[in-house]
Amino acid sequence: MKKHIRRIKIFSLAAAVMMLCGCSRIPDLSSSDSGDISSSDVSNSAPAVYAVEDEIKDALMIKQDFIAKLHAESGVFDGALSDTGTFDGSGYVKLRKGNALTQILNANTPQHYRIILAARSEEGAAISLKVGDKTVGFYYIPAREKPADSELSFELSAVDTLYLESGQNILCFTVESGSADIDYILAENSDAVSSECYETGSACVSTTPTLHTVNVMKYLSEVYGNSVLTAQNVSFASNAEIDAVYNATDRYPVIRASEIALALSEDEENKTLSETEIGLAMEWLKSGGLQDYSWHWYSPNYLHGVGSGDFNISGIFEYQDPAEVAMMSDAALEALISNGYMRSEVRALLNDIDALAEIFKRFDEEKYTVLFHPIPDGDSGLYWWGADAEDYKFLWQLIFNRMCRYHKLGCIIWVWDGSDMDYYPGDNYVDIIGQSFFEGTNATFADRLSALSSLTYSRKPFCVSSCDVMPNVEDMFRDNALWLWTAPAAGDYTLNMSGALSEEYNSVATVKFLYNCTRTIARDELPDFNVTI
Repeated sequence: MKKHIRRIKIFSLAAAVMMLCGCSRIPDLSSSDSGDISSSDVSNSAPAVYAVEDEIKDALMIKQDFIAKLHAESGVFDGALSDTGTFDGSGYVKLRKGNALTQILNANTPQHYRIILAARSEEGAAISLKVGDKTVGFYYIPAREKPADSELSFELSAVDTLYLESGQNILCFTVESGSADIDYILAENSDAVSSECYETGSACVSTTPTLHTVNVMKYLSEVYGNSVLTAQNVSFASNAEIDAVYNATDRYPVIRASEIALALSEDEENKTLSETEIGLAMEWLKSGGLQDYSWHWYSPNYLHGVGSGDFNISGIFEYQDPAEVAMMSDAALEALISNGYMRSEVRALLNDIDALAEIFKRFDEEKYTVLFHPIPDGDSGLYWWGADAEDYKFLWQLIFNRMCRYHKLGCIIWVWDGSDMDYYPGDNYVDIIGQSFFEGTNATFADRLSALSSLTYSRKPFCVSSCDVMPNVEDMFRDNALWLWTAPAAGDYTLNMSGALSEEYNSVATVKFLYNCTRTIARDELPDFNVTI
């Protein structure tokens, strides 16, 4: 059974997450609100000196074989009970959105467990698992069409590497979207995330990386699985969130993360903000930190949007090789378009990529490194670049080849944000894989890290690109779920109305512990990436 459970397909998580909790805000082209936030330059302040840092406390762990089956109909639920068809036990529970099923699991020892649902759904469902008052994981039940001559079978979905205390544990399964039938719950002992997933290569996928970029990638590979980097998303053209972190902790994050989309805007106000943003990024890099940029691409048409219908790339790459298209000159493109061998949308896409490359050349000239997340969460169904997996991968490879081979940029470390491996561009185009968590919990999502890391041919480091609540750092080491970095989202996910740290998602005490912990890394602890390491 264990092998069967570990082979359960990883479905697109991003769409369900967005449905549940929304996503971090993308700047509005019509009226950016980032100009109202402080853009003070924090990069020149002297780093603090620390004599003692907080230690990670080891969790009590007593490993023991365990297995238990809990029938859904014997629990407490507010859905409907059914005893028709094929099932295990005396019936099964039918739950719709908002319905919940509660069961009590008596765990013999404090250790890691795997909690498995035998469930089915015709429309698809997202089901949260809460232990006590803490959400610890999600089940994503795929939509299955009911056969005409038989009933839909129950299938197994698991939340793995879940640490439970010994004694009674109240498990609550709540349908957050869709509907589902639940037959039974299976619990068995599990393990922490295997350290094998941290055995990653250190080479960059970029074709001509700078020494700085080579050293950054080597460093990231070496700390992955041993330490956790601090990171913070900031509002465009601002360091307000980083200021608030420093004021609370006396330390700066390793990674300053922002959105680059507005830098391609033709609006004069946005151009001014873009210069401020690039200046802040340069200062951050000069101070020894790392810069991270996502690119939620405003469509290169009159809509200038990111929505799923704002630009149609379906079929425009037919019979084309992304490597060949990426190397075409303007004259070659014009000839193909005028003779009907290529659609004009391809030229519009390349024009935007070229404009972004001109910005990145400024980092390249200074021998700095940018962690770059182009067209993120294509598997979510939310964005125009993700309508089809094959077109998405072509577009990613087009961006990669145009920037690396045509423009010969050596400053980029490539970060793919996604969960559905059908959308994965390929190991030759990705350095790091990112995830976004907007699920209102400080769970480590150890099972997701473990499962996803096994799905790439050559393992890649995993990071939390953006989140509302940060995974608990002590629990990360308990579960061996060592995301390379975790970056809280910008705006009111981090700041209160006074510009200080908000405690709505992460307490100040949590942030202080993260930045002053022996197993985490702040900016003042980084090596000099301009020197071979």
